[in-house]
Amino acid sequence: MASLRSADAHRERCPEQFCLEKLRFGRPLESVFPLHVLLGLNSQEDIDKSRASGIDGIIAEIIAKPDPTRSDNTETRNAPGWSTLEWLKYADGLSECTLSAPLSAPLNAPLSASPLSPLSPLSDDRYLAGDAAEEAVRATGAGAGGKSHDEGGAAKAAAESQERLKKQAKEHGIDAGRDNVDLGVFVKMPICVAAGLHRGHVLALRLYTSRMAHAINMPLHDVCSPERPHPYPTLCVLLNDAVWKLRAAQIEHRNMLLKKAAVLMEAHKKAKAEGDDDTATLKLADAKEIENTAKQLEM
Repeated sequence: MASLRSADAHRERCPEQFCLEKLRFGRPLESVFPLHVLLGLNSQEDIDKSRASGIDGIIAEIIAKPDPTRSDNTETRNAPGWSTLEWLKYADGLSECTLSAPLSAPLNAPLSASPLSPLSPLSDDRYLAGDAAEEAVRATGAGAGGKSHDEGGAAKAAAESQERLKKQAKEHGIDAGRDNVDLGVFVKMPICVAAGLHRGHVLALRLYTSRMAHAINMPLHDVCSPERPHPYPTLCVLLNDAVWKLRAAQIEHRNMLLKKAAVLMEAHKKAKAEGDDDTATLKLADAKEIENTAKQLEM
């Protein structure tokens, strides 16, 4: 009772606070588990396989579980009302990454049934959004050994679907201010190059920073298990790798800036000692600017 009275008294003194006077800190319980356990996979070997599958693995997983009922029906979290497959198609931007799967394999087959590998050749078949995906895959099979009329129709439908997604994205303010949202544009960003990110890493980041994050996070909140694994393990593995790579690149960049600022400060002191006030002022201003930039990169 004494502790409760103490907490009540503290809340009366500090009504703007919504917590007790003392907080308990510690490591989240999930931090003690390896990644494959959190994703409901059987072993570290499954993580390695997911990592090796790269962008092909992400595409195969989402096509296998396109979530036609929508990942999140709330207007505030998923304004366009897109399925995960449509988010994938928009984020990938109809790049050279394409669907490559046997026609005998159903779209809802588990990833383990897919022949995708990081070295597997990709076909010219474009995956489509929504219900058109299965139709496009089947249409491609009609022209075994050559280009078919159905295949051309599938490609045309894919282009039209992509344009529709771009139009809806613009209407809802997605990627506002960006003229080109192709995945390759993001891959070539200096921070991505410095971190050594490949297309799979960047696609995972794009999807997670979209409203598809809900479909990625919810299975983790619900707790995954071998009986109920995460539907998109490759996406999660590459996302985790990308975050750590970006963190390491940011730390390296910050250290480089601090060294550069130190050199400029030495030049400032030297110019000051030699009576060159103009140079000293310039060097000091440059050093302060770089220090401020480095401070913004603190974690």
